[in-house]
Amino acid sequence: MEPILIVYATREGQTERVAEHLASTLQKHGASAEVLNVAQAAHELDLTKFGLVILAASAHAQKYEREMVEFVKEYKHALLDRPTVFLSVSLSQAAVENVANTEAHRAKAHADVEQLIDGFFAATDFRPTAHKAIAGALLYTQYNWLIRLIMMRISKSEGGSTDTSRDHEYTDWKDLDVFVEGLVRGTLPVCSSDSPTAPLRHSGLHIEGSVSKRFEPVRKAFIENFTQRGELGGACCIYQDGEKVVDLWGGVLERETRAPWQADTMALLHSTTKGLSAMVMALAHSRGWLDYDAKVAMYWPEFAAQGKADMTVRQLLAHQAGLFGFDEHVDREIIADLDRLAGIMARQRPAWPAGERQAYHAISLGFYEGELIRRVDPAHRTLGQVFDQEIAQPLGLDAYLRVPRSLPSSRVAPLEPPSLWERLTGMPFSVSLAAMDRRSVLHRSLVANPGTQFYLDPEQVIVRELEAPSGAGIGSARALAKAYAVFATDGRELGLRRETLDALKAEATPSRHGFYDECFRGPARFSLGFMKPNESFRFGHPGAFGAPGAGGSMGYADPALRLSYGYVTSRMGMHLQGDPRDIALRDAIPRLS
Repeated sequence: MEPILIVYATREGQTERVAEHLASTLQKHGASAEVLNVAQAAHELDLTKFGLVILAASAHAQKYEREMVEFVKEYKHALLDRPTVFLSVSLSQAAVENVANTEAHRAKAHADVEQLIDGFFAATDFRPTAHKAIAGALLYTQYNWLIRLIMMRISKSEGGSTDTSRDHEYTDWKDLDVFVEGLVRGTLPVCSSDSPTAPLRHSGLHIEGSVSKRFEPVRKAFIENFTQRGELGGACCIYQDGEKVVDLWGGVLERETRAPWQADTMALLHSTTKGLSAMVMALAHSRGWLDYDAKVAMYWPEFAAQGKADMTVRQLLAHQAGLFGFDEHVDREIIADLDRLAGIMARQRPAWPAGERQAYHAISLGFYEGELIRRVDPAHRTLGQVFDQEIAQPLGLDAYLRVPRSLPSSRVAPLEPPSLWERLTGMPFSVSLAAMDRRSVLHRSLVANPGTQFYLDPEQVIVRELEAPSGAGIGSARALAKAYAVFATDGRELGLRRETLDALKAEATPSRHGFYDECFRGPARFSLGFMKPNESFRFGHPGAFGAPGAGGSMGYADPALRLSYGYVTSRMGMHLQGDPRDIALRDAIPRLS
């Protein structure tokens, strides 16, 4: 690690102790650190020999804050050329929430910190484009990185109230030690590479792959996913005009083993699996096995029971069938017995007439698709077998809808679940309540009978030799992007007809109650098994189609740009309208039209 310069603004007291502790801790880890009082800084200080500059100032000492501002103004250009960290020695968010007894104290602490940060940025023109008001959050400017570490200096009086008027000595160094550990272990960026093809190392973070020059912003966003948005491990791949223009991977498969992500690592896709299943349906359409506007019962006579005789394939694939849940018990044993499962599906009564309303069929859709494929395929193969033999093998994809027992578990990244706090705060409150209501559409569609847990295996990541075409797929980012690349261009590699490709690009057909989704409790658009761009989940041009997955993965084709995209991760997010990591990557794609 290159030498680190710590500049502090104070004559003596708390901020000086913070700087000295920071330097000594860094030195214990083998890093070279130099401490400098801003008032003693030479006017021709050489910053080029330092790989990182740390600026420490107090939130309550305006004089020393002004000295720090003047220092930054004088050395602004040199600071913009290297990572710079700003430490605000003040009341921590944790202290505010856990120690302060009144709303007034909390408000004052927040205001003090925000005033300092805002004033510093305003005076120095370090303008952040992202901001999180939590201790240790990363702030990114258009030039470099800033980390706001809010130190605690708060104590209680004998009466139990919190006194924020006095400068109490800070003695708990936990936050600062965590920060140093991040620097040393490489979870904070302190260097970069300008080579688009060389492995990228950011203070220990290893990212591999390549990007074409025009897509360099995607590489930047991929790195930021690790340094700014909490990425654990993942990969991103993009094709344009049938050529691979982005191929990046990095991080680790799981936190415990720290096994590195490899070029061929596959991840659990959850609902991104739906896109691969929809490709099989499109293949069946191109080969004349089925017609999207034909009635399902034409291919599966038993399906006509319980008022489903007039339901079309198009309505089923648009989540307008009212078949989002099962009345009869469904578990792993039944799912493995396709004939028993088919009987349950045929006997299922829809929640409403076909095309009346829309509700996301989180798990059930894939089972209905699978039985349709068994009926229309001349060889009566399962959907997973058709995908493997007719799409994955011809294209050389690392992807499965029916995971073989022979596949080593080391090839598959487990998906780290979100924390309890993320689960509680990641979803809208109404959605969280619906998930707990056994009668709700969301609960019946996604949570229970069978839910999503039945295809997970703690030992092997995912259950083997079992098909759940709505969620139990695995694949690499390369596989997603390469498969969608065929659909984004002319479909030649899979023999897709122009009629099929045009149908996939066409606008979604709304239910009689529009695109309001009874499961998501908001707008969403689906067509022929794929999601279409909509006001709640934007991607690509209007003719694009794809499938996001719970946790953050995403794959799609954008025929208008002849572009395809795939992203997978090993850390589950909790976002209905697109994971921030995925959105950042997609937003970084250059305008090509």
